[in-house]
Amino acid sequence: MRTLVESLKRLFEAGKVTDEKLSQMVTDSKITSEEKTYIESGGSPTPDPDLLEYYNLTEGILPEEG
Repeated sequence: MRTLVESLKRLFEAGKVTDEKLSQMVTDSKITSEEKTYIESGGSPTPDPDLLEYYNLTEGILPEEG
């Protein structure tokens, strides 16, 4: 997720950015409606399938900690 969106998410959760402000940012094409939904939901983004595959591959070859 873009740095701007992650920053807005933190500010929204802290109550420093309103829903109205996010709506205006969508209208101004600064963020997408999907990004607005992500910010408001507080959820995590859908993982990138390529990153997930890479993670799973490296988990199998890296030694265990401890």
